[in-house]
Parts: sequence; structure tokens; C-alpha cells
Amino acid sequence: LGQLASTVFQQHDLDKNGALSLDELEQLIPRLHEQLGLQLPEPVCQDRRRIARAKMRKFDRNGNGTLDEVEFMEFYRWSLWRRYEDLEPPKFRRGDAIGGGRRGAPLQFYAMGKQLGAGSFGIVHQVTHRASGLARVMKTINRDKVVQSGTPLGTLQQEIDLLVLLDHPNILRIFEWYSDTQNVYLILDECGGGELLDLINESAKAQWPLPEVWIARIFMHVLEAIVYCHSRGVMHKDLKFENVMLQSKVTQQTRLEDVTAVVIDVGLAELFGPQHGKKNRSSRRAGSLATMAPEVLVGDFSYKCDIWSIGCMLFAIYNSQPFYIPDTKGGQMLYMYPFFPQATQEDPMGAHALLAAQRA
Repeated sequence: LGQLASTVFQQHDLDKNGALSLDELEQLIPRLHEQLGLQLPEPVCQDRRRIARAKMRKFDRNGNGTLDEVEFMEFYRWSLWRRYEDLEPPKFRRGDAIGGGRRGAPLQFYAMGKQLGAGSFGIVHQVTHRASGLARVMKTINRDKVVQSGTPLGTLQQEIDLLVLLDHPNILRIFEWYSDTQNVYLILDECGGGELLDLINESAKAQWPLPEVWIARIFMHVLEAIVYCHSRGVMHKDLKFENVMLQSKVTQQTRLEDVTAVVIDVGLAELFGPQHGKKNRSSRRAGSLATMAPEVLVGDFSYKCDIWSIGCMLFAIYNSQPFYIPDTKGGQMLYMYPFFPQATQEDPMGAHALLAAQRA
């Protein structure tokens, strides 16, 4: 296997620098698929550049924008497994591999690191897998706090099931989960770059506009993630800047290819379509008013509500005249979205005013 992979690598390392560039990988992929008897989906055949970028992101472990021979070996092995699964389809799903929750706390398998944040239901810590040394994030959710908030525990199980169902490089990945009598522990991928909202606020404070190519790349990742969700019969229903994270820290010196966005928080997501035995439309209102589609407010909507939310985000990121509104801590927060839910005594949530503004 190693000899075959090395031969293919050397044949396509045209400049003989010991690494495959994006251009070289783009030329290699269709030839490799042809050699292994793999079929590229028709849309991908028409956009080889996009699939080359996706593979570069997946297998470029050191983040230098090229694949060295070791990284290419991983890509070659992955391609062989694809061919094997075409010939012998697997009899298990990703959910079977992750399995049900393990009993007890995960500290036997993970070393606890610093606290990254806290929310209504629990806290988030950085952890390290003891056996592999890989960095992960552990989200600890307190059962009593979930119940006290009026949220059924079944909703938490639904979020776990959805995370297991969705396996995409631009959607937050779950690796395993644990539970005891007090808490549920989710072991998730690490997104060290923080929320997209943080990057936008930092950019505004520094009076440094985000490069348009960065914005295009971030929204390409978000759209690819949501297209995948919809193909799996999942509508997100709560897309906003706080629910898009960056894989690694972004600064003015960051290269374009190192900017990777990840969609998080499927807690309000909903299944739809015949593949789940459900209708294509829903009446279950949920989400954030700032990016909520008018049909969600009315209570008769489809998965296309996510597209409205992405449109609100795109407007906001280019909004040159944002304004400040009171936050929940007695201070002020920047508001950039196109429609504002103006609360009144008769309409304390501002939903009616929001719907009127959307329809104006």
C-alpha cells in the first residue's frame, strides 16, 4: 500500500518539492478515482476545485496548504476504504460506531483542561484524550438545570442524536458521550477560533474590515453545512453569528485557506421529510428573533427558513450602520441584523413589530 501511494504521489508532485499543492491535488483526484473505480458525483465533476479544497482541509494535518507524503498516504488509504465500502457496503451507521452514552464521567479517559465557557445548563472545558493526546472539548450539561428550565430531557437526547446523524467537516462533530445521575457529558471537536460574532466585534473595534474573500469563504462553509443538513432531513432553525465558530484563531495575518467555519448548536433543529416519516413543513416555532424567517413567526415553514437566516447574517456582516441596543447585563450590545424586534407593553417580545417590518 505504501509503495503504491508513494508512486502515485511522486507522479503528481510535478515540481518535485515533496508536497502536493492544491493545483496538483485537483489534477490527481479524478485520475485516482478512475484508477480505483470510484465515481465522482456529477456536481463534483463540474467543480473539481471545490472537492480538492475539501480534501486539502481534511488531510492537511499541519495546516501548511499542501499535502506531504505522509498526509497523502492518509488520503490514499481513505480513498481505498471508499472503494471497499462501494463493493461491500457497511452494515452499520455512524451512530452505531459512536454508540449509546457510556455510564459515568469521562475523566478516566480524558484529562481536564481549562474552562472555556459556561451557559444556562452547564459548562465547557478543554480536555485531552489520554490515549491519543488529541485535544477535544467537553460540554457538561446538568440534568436538574435542564428540567428546571422547563426543557424536557428528551430534547437533550434529540440534540445528541442529531449530532451523531450529521457528519460533515463544517458541522460540529461529536466523538462520544457519557452520562451519570447528575450530568451528561458530550465530547466534541475543538473550535479554538471562537464565535464568528467575536471576530466581527474585534474587526469593528480595530476598524479593520473583514476581507471579502474571508467572508465568501466563511459563508461558503456555512452554506455547505446547511445544504448537507437539508440533504439529511434536518433544518437548523437557529442560524446566527453566535452559532458559527471558527476552527482556529483568525488574525489579520491568517491565510485564507486557514479560515474554516463550523456550524454549531442543533438544540432547536428539527427533522423533516419522508426519510424521517415527517412532513416537509412545520409549525414548531423556535430560533432567535433577529434571524427568524417570517414564516417561522407565522408557524408554517419549511427548511428554507435557514436560507432567510443566512441572508440576515450576510446583510449584518456588511451593515455599515449598526446601532446599539440594551443587553441582558445592563450594558449595550451592537445590533447589525436587518430587522429589530421592538418590544412594547402589548408585544413584550416584539414579534408582531418584527413581522410587520419584515413584510413592509
